[in-house]
Amino acid sequence: MDVRLPNMVYAALRQSPVHGGKLKSCDFNAIKNMPGIHAAVVVEPGRPRPSDLKPPFPFGVTTAQSAVAVIADHYWQARTALDAMPVEWDDWPGSHWKTTEQMNAAAFAALDKEGEKIEKSTGDGEAALKNAGKVVERRYLTPYCEQAPLEPLNGTALVTKDRVEVWHPSAAFANGILSGCGRDRWSPENVFFHQTYVGGGFGRRAFFRRHPHGRGCGQAVSGSAGPRYLVARRGYATGALSPPDGGKNLKQFLARTVCRRHSTHGCRAAPGFFVLGLPDTALASGVVPNVRIESQVVPFHIMTGPYRGPGYNSNTFFVETFIDECAMAARIDPLEYRLRLYGKWGDIG
Repeated sequence: MDVRLPNMVYAALRQSPVHGGKLKSCDFNAIKNMPGIHAAVVVEPGRPRPSDLKPPFPFGVTTAQSAVAVIADHYWQARTALDAMPVEWDDWPGSHWKTTEQMNAAAFAALDKEGEKIEKSTGDGEAALKNAGKVVERRYLTPYCEQAPLEPLNGTALVTKDRVEVWHPSAAFANGILSGCGRDRWSPENVFFHQTYVGGGFGRRAFFRRHPHGRGCGQAVSGSAGPRYLVARRGYATGALSPPDGGKNLKQFLARTVCRRHSTHGCRAAPGFFVLGLPDTALASGVVPNVRIESQVVPFHIMTGPYRGPGYNSNTFFVETFIDECAMAARIDPLEYRLRLYGKWGDIG
């Protein structure tokens, strides 16, 4: 953020206050005569985009939030003009959800239904439930987590006729080079990426947003226009404890997890990511004879992204907490209960 270049100008960016919202109008004429003002730029995520971009992970290429930026000689001039410019937004799908509690209720209602996708199925869970001495049922929630790095998100680009130079604290500099190519206007050998100190990336800077017009960098540098929330997950687990030994052994494990789908306004998520770890746990890999792992998606509008350990962190919490619940139901110390369970797990080395 302290990079200084000759003839440098500054942008102050305002995104839709609601995820997935659209810019209805902005009046540049109202501010164009203010000191130092050069232009206003509208970011329209719905514009055609390249189809050959290869994302670093299965999340897909992230989509920019609808926004407007004011360009000026100095940042404070841009910020002041942006605050003075009349702007009108359309909340669009975000207007449907009024509170987090409403979203949680919709997600937990989805857990009452059979999953849209069966991630793993072994044995006969229904028979295990019928013959169970005890049945343990629990629901879990991990909320949206906001990234809160100490350093402001920022980036600097120098665009000339023959080359692009980018200064940005991104761990994924290769994506920065791709982004700087500006829809093939510059070849990769003419794009130069100066990797400054990374700071707290936490995975979000592994992705990039290309300028919809392919001119220069705009929102291109990885993660420069605002981080995403880590996906909120809601989980349901049920287990059948066998009757012959007083319910000390887990004979059936059913897990359902709910996440948001990527929706029509271009926000992307990876349903496959939020089940990571569940089908591969010891419970689902031979320790429990009857297993069913299901996933369900709901049309939330919150734009999400990575925050280290996508899927694994929430799912480990679900599974390990559920094992504690089963141990309590069987009246066995949780550590002893785990040793009994995992003692059945074969050598995975």
